[in-house]
Amino acid sequence: MLALFGTALAVPVFTADRPEDVEVATAAWAAAEACSGRTPMAAAEVPIYRDLVDPEGPDGAADTTISAGLVELHLRPEADNAVLAHEVSHAWIHGADAWMVEGRAELLALCVAERIPDHVRFRHWGGQPPLPDDIRTWTSAVDSFDELSSAEVEAYYVNSQRLFEAIGLVIPPERFWADLDSTEALYEELRARDGGLLVLEALFDVRSQRAALGDPDRDGLTTLYETLGGTDPYSWDTDGDGWWDGSTGYPDHAIVIPRDGSVVCSPWRPPGAERIDLHGGGNLHGHDTAGERWPDSTLKRGVRMSPNHAEHPGGMWFAVESDGVEDLVPNPLCRVHERYTLRDLTGGLAEPLAEFDTHLLEFFDLLEEDFGAAPRRAGIELRDRYSHLARFGDMKGPVTVEVPASVIRSAGELEQLDFLAANIAAAFRFGFEPALTDMAASAAFAWITTRTPVVGEPYVAAERELIRDYVKRARRCDDGWIGLAEWRC
Repeated sequence: MLALFGTALAVPVFTADRPEDVEVATAAWAAAEACSGRTPMAAAEVPIYRDLVDPEGPDGAADTTISAGLVELHLRPEADNAVLAHEVSHAWIHGADAWMVEGRAELLALCVAERIPDHVRFRHWGGQPPLPDDIRTWTSAVDSFDELSSAEVEAYYVNSQRLFEAIGLVIPPERFWADLDSTEALYEELRARDGGLLVLEALFDVRSQRAALGDPDRDGLTTLYETLGGTDPYSWDTDGDGWWDGSTGYPDHAIVIPRDGSVVCSPWRPPGAERIDLHGGGNLHGHDTAGERWPDSTLKRGVRMSPNHAEHPGGMWFAVESDGVEDLVPNPLCRVHERYTLRDLTGGLAEPLAEFDTHLLEFFDLLEEDFGAAPRRAGIELRDRYSHLARFGDMKGPVTVEVPASVIRSAGELEQLDFLAANIAAAFRFGFEPALTDMAASAAFAWITTRTPVVGEPYVAAERELIRDYVKRARRCDDGWIGLAEWRC
């Protein structure tokens, strides 16, 4: 251990009136060492005081000196552990202007939270507030609480974090967490690195900074970050895998919660389980996604993103509590795909559900191949309480079709599950008639693609003459069904 006048390059002894503060600060220090790969200087003993009471002031403050490093920590009485982790991070990041310090300290605190989630729950910042001025004019975090509005202070914090999140793609960790104690030191590092010129151009003036730190696709990543990282700043999901570009750290069996408000369910369960515990995660800004829980849920439980959550950048996922996907088996009451969710709400249709799902997937794929990506996700629910097909929702947003158990059973007995699947898949693409049971156009598509006679109880309500008319018109159309569906003939 290297010691000098009561300072040390080792874990300091934290002291506080609250034992929990000592425990969290000690754990945060160890996690920050692992994140940064280095040990900073600190006083041999670092007291933690909860003595900040100014309602207009900061939630926390770290006292540091050039000779001793971290000396004291100050918090509001009500400040949470994420604030404490941020202030501990200032042992590594201090000594420069606020715009160079606060963003990196927040990123280090985020890494700490990911390593010790039982101690620190990190909440991502809310929206993407525009910079009030050139970020380089933000020289003192403490003074800014007296000189600026709370919204302006938050904007500087948020944009500093997001700026250095992108810079972290350019400057390697051993230099990123080192003492970049001046603007010129940062510029020198950037000039020496691939991608550094893009960052320097982004810093040119406040207009360039606002453009670079914007998030037009609302995936939680800035335009600068996506440009440096090789993803599309205007696509929430660049590679089309269903996960937003800013998603990280999710388990293999996690399910994305769609931003459009459509329902998803867990396609997995522990062997033999009739009820499951679900937990959430993600980086939905302004929300404690790691704190989301749906305990003791049924196998058919649906999860959706609220309109309030959907207003914020980033995304959310949920998963079954387990040690890993290898400890799970398929849930017989739930199927989740990119284009639709299928749930058996009766609890007794697992066998026809599996076959029905196979046909649905086939026809959703066929429709996408012929007509391009679907404009919305679909929800399909098998229920007991209806005697006919029913739909709920605005065709401009998520739509749920409720399929009676009697219809599924009858279609299965008549070997017409493929026809029913084609009919419903087509209805989501081409729209529903005023009464859903009068889906002549969709039924015509189903007849053409499956060559299934339109007979049996499930289709009594469909007007067969109108269906035959659609079929005849499709045969006369040069482009067949595609031309008819696109109203070219």
